[in-house]
Amino acid sequence: MCNKLLLPILLSSAIAFFVQAAPAAPATQVAANVSQLGRDLSSPLVPVRRSAAEKLGQLGAPASSAVPALVETLRDDDDMVRRNSAWALGKIKEPAAPIVAALVAKLKAGDDDWGVRHNTALALGWIGQPAVAPLRELLDAPAAWTRAYATDALLRIAADRAAAGGEIIASVSRLLADDDVFVRSFAATLAGRIGAEAAETVPGLVALLDVPDAPPRINAIQALNQIGKPAVAAVPRIRRALREDQDQWVRIGASQALLAMGSTDMDTIAALIGAFADQKDRVGTYAVQAVARLGEPAVPALRKALKSKQRRTRIGAAEALAFMGERAGAEAAAAGDALLAVLARDEDWEVRSLAAAALGFLGRSGDTTVAALRHALRDEHEIVRLNARDALQRLGREAPANDAAPSRGKSARAGQPRQV
Repeated sequence: MCNKLLLPILLSSAIAFFVQAAPAAPATQVAANVSQLGRDLSSPLVPVRRSAAEKLGQLGAPASSAVPALVETLRDDDDMVRRNSAWALGKIKEPAAPIVAALVAKLKAGDDDWGVRHNTALALGWIGQPAVAPLRELLDAPAAWTRAYATDALLRIAADRAAAGGEIIASVSRLLADDDVFVRSFAATLAGRIGAEAAETVPGLVALLDVPDAPPRINAIQALNQIGKPAVAAVPRIRRALREDQDQWVRIGASQALLAMGSTDMDTIAALIGAFADQKDRVGTYAVQAVARLGEPAVPALRKALKSKQRRTRIGAAEALAFMGERAGAEAAAAGDALLAVLARDEDWEVRSLAAAALGFLGRSGDTTVAALRHALRDEHEIVRLNARDALQRLGREAPANDAAPSRGKSARAGQPRQV
């Protein structure tokens, strides 16, 4: 008799053998499944039609015989059935001519559901080159949404951003001038996907920063960030967005865009440092990261910010110098002197703790710095002590074992620079 302990192993092995040995479904079975799913597309039950379209898309090319039925369901009363049908046609791909004709006609006729429009453009993008010529004709369509999703599909077909071509970029610029703010918002996402080559769309994106609704402004600032240095003319307006926009995500995007554009003028650095004290901590965190990556040009302003009466500004300045580290370059010595003064005198423990951390990251291991960090091992706040010890270790200077006050189990991470 088989040992009961071996029975599960033997059963598992047998199941694995039969699973591995099971032959693929024969073509006749696949054809039967496709035929049944095709009939299900005419079911009076909406969930059945939705499921049938989805499963046909999952089958891909073998479901090509269902293309006529899927084309019909592009006119279904249910949004999800239409979405799934467009998606399925894109997955099946062949025969390309009737599929492209049906999807292009769908774009031209329009659809109230954004998901149907999205999936139609997505499907045409998957089909690729056979869809290019009819899509280009739609770039002059009267309806803005038709032009928008035709542009979207052509951009998906382009091999890379540089291959987008002037015709697509011109279409995006035209969409950014449309009366419908949601069309303009969608166009901003297209400009961002094109990237640096979409410099001519910058005026339209800047104008979009003045609309009342936040989502279009968010899309515009993200697009300017993705375009980067070619959008440098927008820097003054982006600085204003960082200071004044009511939406935190626009302000966050503004700090990222200023960094992407490589702007290191004093007005930009001042705007970023001003954001350290933003009412939303997340905005301040991104501004700190941006200033840190600007490196040496930002150090003089950060030294000044370390003396601010605003506690959060001083915290952000010390934190930025910690993140900056060796990027402080020739300004490292001056930054170190400013941080030593903070470590010795600032009344706020968090500012002192970040100053200690920054001294370690700057890499200055002179006697004055080491002495100040060893003195900080006796600070009244444990996080300051722990960060001072970490800084000494980073500088290759061991702290005397009896110098630090006893630990009460708090983590030094609480006083380390914030990651985003």
